[in-house]
Amino acid sequence: MSDNPITVSIRREIRDPNGNALSVLCIEDNEGDFVLLRTLLREAGFGKLPKVEKVATIAEAVERLTPSDPKKYDIVLLDLSLPDSQGAESYLRVRKANHKLPIIILSGNSDQELAEKIVIGGAQDYLPKDGLTSDMLKRSIIYSLSRQRYREGIELVADRLRRANQDLQEVQAQLARTEKLDSISRLAGSVAHEVKNPLATIQMGLDMLKNRIPPTDPLIAATLTHMQDAVDNADRIIQEMLGFSRDNGTVEFRPVCLNDLVRRSLRMLHHEMDRRHFQWECHLDNGIPKVLADENKIEQVLINLVMNSMQATGSHGKIKIRTYESTAERVPRIEGNRDLNRLRDGDRVVVVDIRDHGGGIPTEQLGRVLDPFFTTKPPGEGTGLGLAVCESIIGLHRGHLLLDNEVDPAGLRVRVLLRVPD
Repeated sequence: MSDNPITVSIRREIRDPNGNALSVLCIEDNEGDFVLLRTLLREAGFGKLPKVEKVATIAEAVERLTPSDPKKYDIVLLDLSLPDSQGAESYLRVRKANHKLPIIILSGNSDQELAEKIVIGGAQDYLPKDGLTSDMLKRSIIYSLSRQRYREGIELVADRLRRANQDLQEVQAQLARTEKLDSISRLAGSVAHEVKNPLATIQMGLDMLKNRIPPTDPLIAATLTHMQDAVDNADRIIQEMLGFSRDNGTVEFRPVCLNDLVRRSLRMLHHEMDRRHFQWECHLDNGIPKVLADENKIEQVLINLVMNSMQATGSHGKIKIRTYESTAERVPRIEGNRDLNRLRDGDRVVVVDIRDHGGGIPTEQLGRVLDPFFTTKPPGEGTGLGLAVCESIIGLHRGHLLLDNEVDPAGLRVRVLLRVPD
C-alpha cells in the first residue's frame, strides 16, 4: 500500500537536505528521559539531525514559545508531570502560549488515561514512555505535522469562506442600495421636471403682478414678497432634486490635489463666511499624494459639507479642516456609517477631515443622515438631499463618507476618504 500523499510530502519536507532541520522543544524534567528522546530523534532518520532544545518547567517553555519568532519550533514533546505544573494544566499552559504548534504528550503508565483525554481536547498524539522506539516517535511526529497542516488548511479555508461571505453580503447591500438610489433618482428627476413647468408659470404670473400692482399697499407688498420667497424655495428644492438625479451618473477622473480643492471651495464660500462672521482653521498636509477624482464633483461635496457645518453652528461659528494621508485600517469604521467595501484594509487614502462645534447629530439619526430626503433640519429648511448627493458622489469615486459625533467640544466630524492610486 502506498503512503498517504500528504504524509509523503511532509516526509520529503523533513528530509530535504536543502531545508532546515526539524526543530523540537522537549519539555521534560527527567534528564535520563530527555537523553533517550534526543537519541531516538537522531536515530529516526529525518535527514538532517533534528535540533532539540530542553526545558524542565512550564514557565521556561512559555518563555520560549512566546518570542518574536512564532515559527522557531516545529513540534513540542510534553511530559505532563513537571515541577511547576501537573496533568492537563501543563498542556493548557503550553497551548495558550502557542496554539498553532503541534503537541505530542509523553505519558507514563499512571497518566495514560489523562493523556488520551488531552488528545481528544486538542493535542496531536500521545506516546507511552515505556517501550518507546525511534520508529514510533518518527511516525507520531510525521502524522502530528500532517494533522496540524490539515487543521491550518481548514482554518485558512474557513477564514476565506467567512471573508467571501462578508464580501458577498456587502456586494448585495451595495446592489440593493444602488437599485434604491437609481429608483429614487429617476423619481426625483421626474417629479422635478413635472413641477418645474407649473412653477415657471407661477413665477411669470408673480412677475406680472409685481409690475402691475403699485407697491403702495404694505399688505400686498408683504404678500408678494412671501410668494416670491416660496417660489424661490420651491425652485431650490427642484434644483437639488435635479442635481441628485444627475449625480448618479459618470465622473471624469484625473489626478487632483485635494488641498487645491479645499482652498478653492473656501474661496467660493468666503463671502458667505464673512456675512456669518464665521471662522475656519485649516491644516493642509502639503505632502499628501494626488488622487484620481472628478474635481468639480469633489468640490461640490466640500462646499456642501462646509455649508452644512455653517448652518449647524450658526453665526460666529468655527470649523477645522485637515487633510492627511492614512490607511484604511487606521481610519476607524464608525457604527452606523455605510461600509460597502469600497476600500480594503491597507489601502492608502487621503482624508479631508471637517469638524464643527454645532452639537452633532442625535445618535439614533446618525445612521440615516445619508439617506435621500432624510433631514435633521426643521420643516422647510432642507430637502434631505445634500448629504445624499455627497454620499452618491463619493460612492462613484469608490471612497467613503464617514460621520461621527465629537464630545469635547460637541459637534460633528465628517471625513472624506479617497483612495491613492497604485
